Amino acid sequence: MPSIYGLTLHRPWCWCIAYGSKRIENRSWAPNRRHIGTHIAIHSGKQWDEVGAEAAWKIDGHRIADAHVPPGQIIAVARLDSVISHAGDPPQDSPWLVGPMGWVLADVMIIHPVQCKGQQGLWPIQDQLLETVRESYRAAKRGKP
Repeated sequence: MPSIYGLTLHRPWCWCIAYGSKRIENRSWAPNRRHIGTHIAIHSGKQWDEVGAEAAWKIDGHRIADAHVPPGQIIAVARLDSVISHAGDPPQDSPWLVGPMGWVLADVMIIHPVQCKGQQGLWPIQDQLLETVRESYRAAKRGKP
C-alpha cells in the first residue's frame, strides 16, 4: 500500500491550502481511520470554483485567479491530522468549516508541482509518481521547492 494518497480539490481550494490559511477540507464523508495521521498530496483539479475564489478572498484576503492555479498538479503535501463534524461538540470556529465533515490538515508543505491526473476520493499514488512526489517533498523540506 502506498504511504501517500492524493486528494483532488477544485481550484482555488487547493491553492488556499498550499498558500493560504485553509487547514480544513470539507467533505461529505469521513476518510478511513487508517488515513488519520498520514500524508496526503493536495492535487489541483480541472474545475474552477468562482464562488470559492470570492469566498477565499473574503476569508483569507487573497484574490486568486484561475491562471494562478494550473490544473492537474500536486502542489502540496499535508498530514491529515483529524476529522471533525460541522455539528461537532464543541463547535468549531473556523470560517473554513462548512461541513458536514472537516478534514483537519497540518504540516502543509508546498512542493514543486508534479503533473498528474487526479481522481475522486482518496486515490493511491504509486510507482514513479510516488517517487517524484517524495523527491519534491524532501527537496521542499530542505528549503529547495
